[in-house]
Amino acid sequence: MRNTVSDIVPFRAGEAVGVSINSTPEKCIVEENFIKLDQPHDQGRYIGIWVGGRGQPDSVAKNVIVNVDYSVAYTRLSGLAADNWIHERCADGWNSTPEKIDTFKSENHVLQSGRCSDDIDYLSQKLKEEPDAPQWYLRYATAVRQKQGKVVALPSYERACELGAEEGCRLADIYQKQIDAGK
Repeated sequence: MRNTVSDIVPFRAGEAVGVSINSTPEKCIVEENFIKLDQPHDQGRYIGIWVGGRGQPDSVAKNVIVNVDYSVAYTRLSGLAADNWIHERCADGWNSTPEKIDTFKSENHVLQSGRCSDDIDYLSQKLKEEPDAPQWYLRYATAVRQKQGKVVALPSYERACELGAEEGCRLADIYQKQIDAGK
């Protein structure tokens, strides 16, 4: 597979995906793709490579992924993703593989362009302006988690989940399990 993908745009709080493969065929190799988000937007989430369904590819390698929120998703792919060049715009970009992050970072070439630009005060104001918008709860929870920890952030992930954000449900579940396990 060799593709060049730029400026993917989600609908509302949905997802935008550079390369998406569902029900992976045998001997599937996801290599040498160039995926770049030219213009970051305020809503939704941006995924470089998504592999869904039951199968899994033989390789996710030699891809260049720039400026997305989630470089390689789904969690089970973290061990298969190797030798990719990933330029993340903020530290939370590895959330697709939070429980395997050290392995993911050591097997790929990852460069940070800075810290997340989300400011807790700014996001608090956005929550007051749009109290039913799940994307603001997700962004707020992420900013709080980075500064104050997952215990403090968990209620905001749960609220995003209540408002219909599957990502909020997924992250609330992951962090609740980590908290319960004392991690």
